[in-house]
Amino acid sequence: MGGSIMNSEKLVMSFVNKVSSEKDLYYELLSQDIKKEIIKRVLDAYNDGADSEHSIAEITKVDAWTVKTILDSAVKHKVIQSGKVVKKAVSPPGWGGTVEEMKKKEDIDNPFSLAWWMYNKGYESHYKEKKKKKK
Repeated sequence: MGGSIMNSEKLVMSFVNKVSSEKDLYYELLSQDIKKEIIKRVLDAYNDGADSEHSIAEITKVDAWTVKTILDSAVKHKVIQSGKVVKKAVSPPGWGGTVEEMKKKEDIDNPFSLAWWMYNKGYESHYKEKKKKKK
């Protein structure tokens, strides 16, 4: 765990050192949002059945080299497995225990979605997340 804290500190420091003014910070944050949107569009097009980098590039209006880079990285990091984009369900921060309890209820179809809706509306989690013991 200590290593991940060190790596995140280095990442934050490299970001802080790269940004020299409020204007730079704004543009860097904007570029991060743009990158996320481009990646989402490419993965959505791939998941919808686009069969080549060039067809994805045409659909998403992103150059083919960027599409190839995104797809290669997605395969490397196991975001794409068996020809499909793997979507992982993630609970809101601090809501893991509540989601686990929601899973036990038969009348809740998608506890992750419900938890995110509640989180965004300002609700608070009522169950603590159980800590996993390290062996």
